Amino acid sequence: MIEVRTSPGVYLPGPTFRTQVFSTKPVNPRVPELQQQSIEQTLLRNDPRLKVAPTAADTSIDFTITDLAASPGVETRTRQEYRKTGEMTVTDPETGVSRTEDQYSYVDVPYRALVIEGRMSVKCEVTDVATGILLYSDRFDERYSDAREVGAGPGTPSVDDLNFVYLKLTDNMADRILAQLCPRVYSEIVALPSGKLKEASKLMESGLWSEALTLLSSMPAFKDPKDDAYPFYSIGLRHEAPAYKALDPFEKKLQLERAVDNYRRAAELKPNENTFWAPKYRAEFVLWQTNGLVAGRAFRRSEETWFPSRDQSGPDCRREQRPVSPDQESNALRPDADNQPDSG
Repeated sequence: MIEVRTSPGVYLPGPTFRTQVFSTKPVNPRVPELQQQSIEQTLLRNDPRLKVAPTAADTSIDFTITDLAASPGVETRTRQEYRKTGEMTVTDPETGVSRTEDQYSYVDVPYRALVIEGRMSVKCEVTDVATGILLYSDRFDERYSDAREVGAGPGTPSVDDLNFVYLKLTDNMADRILAQLCPRVYSEIVALPSGKLKEASKLMESGLWSEALTLLSSMPAFKDPKDDAYPFYSIGLRHEAPAYKALDPFEKKLQLERAVDNYRRAAELKPNENTFWAPKYRAEFVLWQTNGLVAGRAFRRSEETWFPSRDQSGPDCRREQRPVSPDQESNALRPDADNQPDSG
């Protein structure tokens, strides 16, 4: 089993960052507080190289709430309930005695519901503090609907009802934004070759990647050249797994390129071996993501060369972060048979 970490939509240079939440309209103070807290804690948990530095950050992540509203209303809805729907007379064929049995089924039952429709829009900007370069910009929209039965009672939401919707919107919005800023992490069960490759597979199971590569590289060729596909597959896995632990996107890209190349050679030798295709596609996808991050980072480095940090006290100092009105726009820089695999 390996832990796969896909690349995020935007690379945060770091290592220190700060988050700020603004709003163009009055909001419950808990809303920006919850959004900032959720995003900071998740970034720190998923990227160990990052640290929060409110006053001396390398990267600034700013959020501007441009819309936050809730519209209540009362409507009639239906739900299914198991109810008695009739009776049936049943006669015993031996005794001739009749009896009545109740019949039940699921039916649609109307009820009066208070429905609160909430919406939220947030603009996110990621900026390199030293140069003022805008690394990423996007707008996120979220909707949430809450319905509860009110019976014959008042159809007016309480303050607690509205705050629940606002906080739920904020929580969902943080998840949407973090999907762009954080890598997705999940476990993947992989097949490890047995037979002549058993010892190398054991080394990889133990996380001894360098030792596994040394053993695989020194192995003699198989009698059937097509069976060389299995060492290629193993070498691909040896490069792919460590790639997901690399903090530097350039190192991650290098390891994934080697993984893809070895998976490709394995699939070319034995194209009918299904075991080779899934890891090949997986590594190719993450490599595609990582290439985007590397290109963006290379662009940032070129910008730093052409536009070095300016004197903060001079007339050309970088712009200060401030609330952004909804009508302002900015461009985003996106940036042989005993060798058959066993599940491991």
